[in-house]
Amino acid sequence: MNQLGREILETTDPKIRMMWLACRNPFSQDPDTTLLKKAFDTLEMVVVVDQFSIRVSSRPISFCRIRRCLKSTQSMSVIGTTG
Repeated sequence: MNQLGREILETTDPKIRMMWLACRNPFSQDPDTTLLKKAFDTLEMVVVVDQFSIRVSSRPISFCRIRRCLKSTQSMSVIGTTG
């Protein structure tokens, strides 16, 4: 189960200060959106790379629009992994 919010808050050495989200909306995929929002509000910087802008924090985010997301098999071949 996805526990991104809990993991962001519990990681302290070093503390997570920045999040890069690519082709994923954690608020539609994580079961505890309240905890996830609390975790994202502790981040100093959030960069979203996606086709559509998503709201992930009460703080400003950097948004980079892409034309389309790569399928997992395409992204794996790009980094040289087969499978």
